[in-house]
Amino acid sequence: MTDPSLILLKLADLDNEIHRPFPYPDIHQMQKEFESHFSMLGGIITADFHDYCTTIAGTITYVRSGHQEDIQETQLALLPHTFFERFPEYAFLEEHLDRYPMFQSEYNLFEQARKLLVALFQFR
Repeated sequence: MTDPSLILLKLADLDNEIHRPFPYPDIHQMQKEFESHFSMLGGIITADFHDYCTTIAGTITYVRSGHQEDIQETQLALLPHTFFERFPEYAFLEEHLDRYPMFQSEYNLFEQARKLLVALFQFR
């Protein structure tokens, strides 16, 4: 998608979709099923996934309200990276996402939004 106005329209649609319940049940199931992996990690997947999602949602808010210039460079620097790139300690989960449909749906939605934001900022 190369037209900024089309990207903005799609982001508006996604913005309406991303405000739904956080996939806590699937995350709890992941932690249970991969207890040995999680016990060795220093991070907390719930907090890390929330951080990933809020970075994207917050960026959409700035864009839709016409305040792109107020977005912090540190926030923009995170956008090119998927959740698994930002938090490689969870890479072992990527091949198992189909077992966690709520989490996978949420992840896919935010990935779609993230990619649109990256495309939009190429026009800056």
